[in-house]
Amino acid sequence: MKKKPIKNPLFRGLMRLIWPHTFAAVTQKHTIMKKMLKLTAILLVAFGGLLMTGCEKTEDEKPTLSSEKNVLIFRLPEISPAVTATVDQNAKTITALVPSGTDLSTLVPIIETSTKSTINPGSGVMTNFTGPVVYTVTAEDGTTSNYVATISLDGAGTETLTGTMSQNRTLANRNDGIDYIIDDMFYVDGNALLTVEAGVKIAFTGIYTGINVGANAGLKMIGTANNPVILTGPVNNNNKGSWAGLQYQSNRADNIMEYVKIINAGTQNSEAAIYLYGNSQLSMRNSEITGSATHGIITNDASLSVFSGNTISNCESNPILTNNLLTFKSFTTDNIFTGNTKPELKIEWADILEADLSLENHGIPYLFTHGLIVERNLTLKKGIVFAFEYGQQMGVRGSGKIDARGDVLNPVKFIGANNEAGFWSGISIESSRENILDHCIISNGGNDSHYMKSDIAIWEGAKLNLSNTKLMNSDAYGFQFSGSFTLTHSNVSFENCQLGNVYDYDNDVVHSNLP
Repeated sequence: MKKKPIKNPLFRGLMRLIWPHTFAAVTQKHTIMKKMLKLTAILLVAFGGLLMTGCEKTEDEKPTLSSEKNVLIFRLPEISPAVTATVDQNAKTITALVPSGTDLSTLVPIIETSTKSTINPGSGVMTNFTGPVVYTVTAEDGTTSNYVATISLDGAGTETLTGTMSQNRTLANRNDGIDYIIDDMFYVDGNALLTVEAGVKIAFTGIYTGINVGANAGLKMIGTANNPVILTGPVNNNNKGSWAGLQYQSNRADNIMEYVKIINAGTQNSEAAIYLYGNSQLSMRNSEITGSATHGIITNDASLSVFSGNTISNCESNPILTNNLLTFKSFTTDNIFTGNTKPELKIEWADILEADLSLENHGIPYLFTHGLIVERNLTLKKGIVFAFEYGQQMGVRGSGKIDARGDVLNPVKFIGANNEAGFWSGISIESSRENILDHCIISNGGNDSHYMKSDIAIWEGAKLNLSNTKLMNSDAYGFQFSGSFTLTHSNVSFENCQLGNVYDYDNDVVHSNLP
C-alpha cells in the first residue's frame, strides 16, 4: 500500500523551524572540518620539511669528538689507608709510595680518566708494579697519551737488581743503609734511562758485578755534597778492585755523574772503575773514584764532555788512560789526582792532534807512550809536564803550532818518562807558523843517533821563538838545525849535552851557541 505524505499542519510548521538551523549547523561543521584538514596538511608538510632539514644537517655536520685523555685519579684502595698517587700532567708520570712489605706485583689500581676516554691496562686490573708500568689513555677521537706509573716502597729494605732493564726507572733512597744490591752485571738496555737519586747506596757483590750502559741507554746519577750517591763493593770486602765498575757504550747527554762516590771498583778484568767505549760520553762533576785495582777511568775513542771538581785517588795504575789527547779538553784546574801508583795522565797509542787544544796543569805529567804529532794549535799552560816513553818523539808539522809558556817558578817541561839521557828523541819543529817555547825545560832527548840527535831540532822552512829555556841531559846535542829556517832566541842555556850544545846537521859541525 502506497504511503501518503504527511499533511499535518503542526508537523510541517515544526519542520520549517528546525530544518534551516539544522542545515546551517551541518554546513558550518563541514566548513570547519575542511579548514582543519587543510591546516593539518600544512603542518604535516612543514614538519616533514623540518625532518628533512634535520637529516641533512646530521649528515653534513658530524659532532666533535673529545680529545681529552688525562689520568685524573689513580688510587690503590686495597692498601690501608688507601693511597692516592701523584699525577703529573706535564711529565705524564704517576708516582706513589706504599708501605714497606707491600706486594708490588699484585696491586689493583682504580683509575679515573677524562670523560669518554679509555685506559689500558684498565682500572681494576691487577698489575705488576715491581718496575715502571706504561698506561695508555685513548681519547674519544682516537688520540693517545702515555703515562708512566712508578710505585715505590716507603722505608723499604734492600732491593736486589739483576738482569736487564729496558724501561726508564728511578732508584730512590729507600733507607739509611744499603738501598740496592747488584749481584751480577746489570744491563741498562734499549732507550732506558736509569736515574739514581741523592743518598742512594748501591753495593756490588763481586768482581764480575757492575753496570753496563748500552748504546742507546743512559745512566744519570745526581747526589748532593751532603747526600752523595755511593757505589761500593761487598760489605765484607774492602779491598781494592772488589767489583768491576761502570761501562758506558752510550753517547747520550744524560750520562751524568754529580756528587757520586765510586769505591773499590776496577778489576784486572774490567781494567778501570769507569770504562768509556767507542763514541760514548760522560759528564762528571764533584765526584770521587778511589781504590781501583787498575785505572781510574779509561776512554777509548770516547769523551768526558765535562770533567770538573773530581778526585781520583789510590788507584793501582793511572788515574786516566786515553787514546786521545783531546780527552783533556774539558778538564778544569780543580780536579785532584793523588795517591795513585802511576801518577800520570796516560795517552796510549800514537796520537795525532787534529783539533785546537789548550791544556791545563793538573799537578801530574801527561805521559805519551807512542809520541805526539801536532797538526793544529796546541797551547800549554804554565807548569805542564809532557813525559815521553823510550824512543818516542814530539813533532810539530804542517799547519801545527805549539805555544808553551811557563814562568820562572812553573816552567813547561818536556822530558823522558825516565830521567835518563837519551831516553826519548826530543821535539822536532817542522812547521812555519809562530811556534813559541818560553820558560821551558827540555831534557833527556837525543835518542835517535841518525835523525833526532838532540833535545830539540828545527828543519827546513820552520819557525821558532825560543826564550828563557834550558836544554839539558841529552845523549847527543841540546839543539840541532838543518836547511833554511827562522829562529829567534834569547836566554837559552845548555847543560849536560854529551856531544855538544848545537849541531849543524847539514855540515856535521858542532857549535857552542845557537845561530
